[in-house]
Amino acid sequence: MLSRRSMVAACAVLLGVAAFGFTSHAGPGSTACIFGDTHGDWQTPTLVTQGYAKGLLYTTSGTLMFKMDAKLTLGPATSATQKSGYVKGYLWAVNSPTPSSQPYAYVLGKWVGDSTGHGKFSASIYKLPTTTPVPAPIGQISGEFYDPPISTTPYDPVGKYKGTWHMCF
Repeated sequence: MLSRRSMVAACAVLLGVAAFGFTSHAGPGSTACIFGDTHGDWQTPTLVTQGYAKGLLYTTSGTLMFKMDAKLTLGPATSATQKSGYVKGYLWAVNSPTPSSQPYAYVLGKWVGDSTGHGKFSASIYKLPTTTPVPAPIGQISGEFYDPPISTTPYDPVGKYKGTWHMCF
């Protein structure tokens, strides 16, 4: 039978998970994790312009945690109807007791898209400062995007992405 103190502690942990999107694992080398959804603008690169992904990362309870600012570059063509490339950028802490002008984490990954403007991306998250060799990632961000192909209009419309993310400390 659980003591009153154990039941109160268990309820506090469950409320923390539900309210803030946190989870933790007890024991030696315990890890606390945070996770949620992300969405933002996606501009696929072309042969003459660099692209970008700019968005916001929220916990599952809707708390804004990070702002992402990443560059998208072209990689080797996978086929005549597919483009692929790299995601390289930073996460900036938004909801932090100690705001900083320095990025919180580095994002490094890949994207692949088709001729209709649909695609997927996945990137690892690394705590800054990074060292050589590159340390193990502390998280992952992945999702899907749609960036309308350049049409007959005089401008290139900006697309959107949505996905999920997690980080463990």
